[in-house]
Amino acid sequence: MTGIRFILAAVVAITGQQAFAQLPQTRITSVFPPGGQQGTTVDLTVGGGTDLDELDRMVFAHPGITAVQKLDA
Repeated sequence: MTGIRFILAAVVAITGQQAFAQLPQTRITSVFPPGGQQGTTVDLTVGGGTDLDELDRMVFAHPGITAVQKLDA
């Protein structure tokens, strides 16, 4: 009887755990142009990076910097 309880407990312990996976973290490695005039609007092109396929927003450390996606027609 204890063998059956042990097997049952092992099955519950193995199958009862949830699998947690991390989502890929987007990294931008280059933008063009590399700079701009302070206080003006600058159009940047993201030149390279990883996991950019589903990028829907960008968060910056400075509250005065914003990003809007421009779709080429």
